[in-house]
Amino acid sequence: MNGANETGEAVQVTGTPGHPASGTVRIVTADGKRYVRYENFRTINGPDIYIYLSKDIAAKEYIDLGRVKATEGNINYEIPAGTDVAEYPYVLTWCQAFGVLFNSAKVQ
Repeated sequence: MNGANETGEAVQVTGTPGHPASGTVRIVTADGKRYVRYENFRTINGPDIYIYLSKDIAAKEYIDLGRVKATEGNINYEIPAGTDVAEYPYVLTWCQAFGVLFNSAKVQ
């Protein structure tokens, strides 16, 4: 990410049984916007999977950052302006169709 000001420490992504994952995730700022940034990310594909910024690991209260763009590589998801990221310490890969957690990282 060109000109990124990395604001958060990189933390390991943790898979769940049947859904292996690897890589790191952090919150970064670039050009006045904040992003969830995956680095060296790898996960399995699935139906209807999304990235959430969540208050808990069970995705009871979350902000939907959109469909998974890729299952491996370095990937950015824009965080909506005005979001208090301190209230959302978890980044989740979540299957909406089945309500299943694929992987997670606690960024705070």
